[in-house]
Amino acid sequence: MLGLVEIARLETTMQGKELCLTMIRDSVRKLDGFIKDIIDYSRNQRLELTAEKVNIREVVEEAFSELKYLDKDNFIEKNINCTDERHFMTDGKRLSVVMKNLFSNAIRYHDLKKAQRYIKVDISYKPDKAVIQVSDNGIGIDNTHIGSIFKMFYRADESSSGSGLGLYIVKESIEKLKGTIDVNSTPEIGTTFTVVIPSLRPIS
Repeated sequence: MLGLVEIARLETTMQGKELCLTMIRDSVRKLDGFIKDIIDYSRNQRLELTAEKVNIREVVEEAFSELKYLDKDNFIEKNINCTDERHFMTDGKRLSVVMKNLFSNAIRYHDLKKAQRYIKVDISYKPDKAVIQVSDNGIGIDNTHIGSIFKMFYRADESSSGSGLGLYIVKESIEKLKGTIDVNSTPEIGTTFTVVIPSLRPIS
């Protein structure tokens, strides 16, 4: 960024200055994302589990809203299907971190070749747990990478601008919630993450 600032100062054309500003903005966003990932990781390690009444649909909607800048032209259709409107006992902050990381991945790896692109979230409840499926029709993940995507700093796509921490934080957060996550993906077809989290205690 410092280098780009110096180049911008030397630029004599408005077009050149605008290009430098665009590159600085992209660098800031990348750095901001990395810092947020580090903070999420730190919080997940330090903070105790907090059981509270959470509306999962609202958590999903807020996560999509916070990530609008990643899909500013609204190319990707977002669908939420919830079988039952209810409150669920879990740690809302950790669940929000999980959803935002899964959605940001789906947005970053959408398939530019497809005219219709989507992220679909299905929320269902069983007596003592919630099941959240996040599906997309993005570029998919090759089978050779599936076993490693939850590792720290692992990137299935080297062209990615992410920190390589997102899915690692997802896995760690879900383990704190005493839940599980599974992934099913086919290259050029799409990816589905299935998150299962138990109720941390009965709703009184």
